[in-house]
Amino acid sequence: MEKLRRAIEWKERWAGLMSYIELIEDNKDSNPNTSLDATKSLLESIAKTILNDKNIEINENDDVWPLVKKAFSYLPVFVDLDNKDNEHTKKILWSLTWVIMWIGSLRNRHWFVSHWNDLQSKKFNRYLLELAISSCDVLSSFLIISHSEDFKDRSRIYYDECIEFNSWFDDNNDAIEIAGIYISASRALYDQDKEAYKEEYNKYQNDSTALIDSLENIDEDDVDKAERITTSLKWISTISPEDMKRFTEMAETVVDSYNKAISTFDAERFNTDLADKMNIVLKNMESVSNDEYLQKNIVDIQEKINKMYEEIENRKDLKIKENKAEFEKIINRTLKVTNWSDMTLDNFRKMKK
Repeated sequence: MEKLRRAIEWKERWAGLMSYIELIEDNKDSNPNTSLDATKSLLESIAKTILNDKNIEINENDDVWPLVKKAFSYLPVFVDLDNKDNEHTKKILWSLTWVIMWIGSLRNRHWFVSHWNDLQSKKFNRYLLELAISSCDVLSSFLIISHSEDFKDRSRIYYDECIEFNSWFDDNNDAIEIAGIYISASRALYDQDKEAYKEEYNKYQNDSTALIDSLENIDEDDVDKAERITTSLKWISTISPEDMKRFTEMAETVVDSYNKAISTFDAERFNTDLADKMNIVLKNMESVSNDEYLQKNIVDIQEKINKMYEEIENRKDLKIKENKAEFEKIINRTLKVTNWSDMTLDNFRKMKK
């Protein structure tokens, strides 16, 4: 469960998931039934937390499949895709949720934690268990990471996820001193009055001026923060002409810096994760600004990124063909050997040469 461990690292609100992770990992060899049951419980817990965060009604009788499917449907990545390609979105959702349903149905046949079971009963197949655990790891980490970057329509918010707001709020409010100890204004507000903190946060999320202020204060190479802020800006329906002008000027600077960074890429050192995040920032900027010149520059950079992806795929295909050709040469040389009793390791090495 390495992906999930990384996704919840330093996130106090998800610390409770460690008990599920330990249950899964500690029992997968000795008691696979328990491990399988824990994967289902973990996914249910994450889905319910996401839905409650967004104040979405939950049917308490729902099993893991409808819960996770509903949680996926409210993630902004799928909402955004739905506007562009409804058919592809449905395929993505169905493929992911079918994995969840499969895990749930397996668990119902091989339950152990939640229901009484014969201790000597047949254990769940360990190879299928590894598939279930791997699927759970990918899906659970994806849900948490996507949800942590989505602050729209939240009924619950968490301090450690509101990095840009906390920084902006502290820049505009003095720290509080108690017995010689200074506490940041954002931390003090959150600890003392979460509803007041949420109210201030929601104002910030709907204040294009504050968001653009935050965008101006980040480093050009901080793609993660740029992604979060531009995603928030994308949801604001009305942005003043003054703020739009500031945003467009700033976006042009960001586009120029991305263009320079991409021009230094090559297929050997191409960072796909960074390129993916750059693409999201560019799409967000394209959605916010109606400046034709900026949009043209964004399209040009996206084409460059896509060409890099294509080159990487072509190199992969070429490497596969080279390996296949080398393998066929070895096989052909081997078939020419008539006296197999003389075949030794040294002879085989000579044939490879």
